[in-house]
Amino acid sequence: MALAATSAPGACAGGALFATPGRPFDREPPVITFATPAEAAYLRGTFEVFASAVDNLDGTPHRDLRHPALIDDDTDGHEVHDDVVSTALPDGPFAMEVRAVDDSGNAATATRTVTITTPPRASRSPARPPTAASTPAWSRLGWTVTEANPQGVTATLDGAPVSPGSQVANAGAHTLVVTATDRTGATATATRAFFIDNTPPVITTVVAPTGAVVRPPITITATATDNLMAQGSLGSALAVTGAPPPPAGTPGAPADGSRTLALTYATAADGPLAATFTIADRAGNAATPRTVNLTVDQTNPILTWSTASLTLVGGTYWTSAATVTLTGTATDSNLAGVSASWPGGSATATLAGASWTIAGVPAPSAGHAVAVRATDLAGNFIKQIRTVRSDVTPPVVDFTTTTVRDERRHRDVLDRNQRGLQRSDPRSQPQPRRPGRHPRRRR
Repeated sequence: MALAATSAPGACAGGALFATPGRPFDREPPVITFATPAEAAYLRGTFEVFASAVDNLDGTPHRDLRHPALIDDDTDGHEVHDDVVSTALPDGPFAMEVRAVDDSGNAATATRTVTITTPPRASRSPARPPTAASTPAWSRLGWTVTEANPQGVTATLDGAPVSPGSQVANAGAHTLVVTATDRTGATATATRAFFIDNTPPVITTVVAPTGAVVRPPITITATATDNLMAQGSLGSALAVTGAPPPPAGTPGAPADGSRTLALTYATAADGPLAATFTIADRAGNAATPRTVNLTVDQTNPILTWSTASLTLVGGTYWTSAATVTLTGTATDSNLAGVSASWPGGSATATLAGASWTIAGVPAPSAGHAVAVRATDLAGNFIKQIRTVRSDVTPPVVDFTTTTVRDERRHRDVLDRNQRGLQRSDPRSQPQPRRPGRHPRRRR
């Protein structure tokens, strides 16, 4: 720095001594002033560093910004001007030092310390309601904020301020919004929409084969609904257990949000079959289980047909009446009934234990086929077919009138020549031999 005034050797000016002619002694260092950033500021992103140095005698003292991560881009004049990208720096305290030296070699330093911080992260975690069969569904609100230098956190539930740990018991849809602010003024917002659901799902329908006694293949289909299924409350599929172990089912997810499950038993042993369906919604509410109980029967009945009132002739069963009563036995643990059919008609048997009776079955004189069928509740059956024919006209016995001859007057004699019988007058017949006389034998 040059001084404009001059003085005689040895003279003093302003209290400083001149070392050489035209150059005073200078003992005061420059003064450094930081314009930005402020001391202890919290910074993020890109921020500006601006400092200036002045000296009492040197108008433009040399200045230097000291930090490994910083480069002074402005080398003109007596100012330090730099843009700092904080994303390249770790979070935490960050110190910057500016050094200035005047022409006399007097040095000064100034330090500015700030805190580097990244935008806050807020997370929210409404607790899941307890499982069904406990208290009504509720949610305890909570959230966390990840920020080294937080300034504040605000939260609203459905637009109203709320604090951590608050409980929400009102059923229906809710929205929680949490906003966190750091010391730089940066904010982060997290939103969660959730439902309070204390209504369990309902297994509305279970479609199974008609009747309690069935035979394979057996298909059972269950459908479950929920009050919030349109919002996706039924996140899981229907489950099924039973004996015998159920086959792998085919789950369905219709557009309305309901759930279905179809089971097909391709084979099953005779005996009991049970399948129990269950489901729970996302809130943990469980539906009342629905159980299907069936009996598997794949065995045909045993049928007998009595022929006590019929006469078998050449494969046809004959009767002497225009109608006949059929009887027999049918045995099955799940017997449904016995019936008969014939051209133009049918009839159902009367059962008495294992015995069956069908009265009034027509038996035409020309005959026709009669089928007797025994069926069980599962649809298994056995059938016997016989031809039945009637003969309602009794036989007729008649006598033929003949001429009665007087054997004393007529005789039938054998004529040896004509080899036949000839009727002759008894007077012309040979007379009976008298005792003691024999006819002479003709030679």
